[in-house]
Amino acid sequence: MYQVVKDAQLAAENKGMNDWQLQLVREAGYSADTSGISRYEVVDSTIAGPKKKMQYVHRYQYFTTTAPGLSIQLDETVGSCIHLFRN
Repeated sequence: MYQVVKDAQLAAENKGMNDWQLQLVREAGYSADTSGISRYEVVDSTIAGPKKKMQYVHRYQYFTTTAPGLSIQLDETVGSCIHLFRN
């Protein structure tokens, strides 16, 4: 039950961060689509016209986590220790 609530909360936070980033970059003149976030920036102006350079922003990467697990490896060393304590 706790893990389901935690997963739903994480999904909501990821969506919120993604939406926030998209709003932020669109306000700064970037366009965002499935291929990424980019814009043309004028870097120089000449008689022939403006020189532009493509700028990119890394898209928000969703945070993921895995539930912690517990594992115990029983090998020959543990078996021999158990055998010693029986005597």
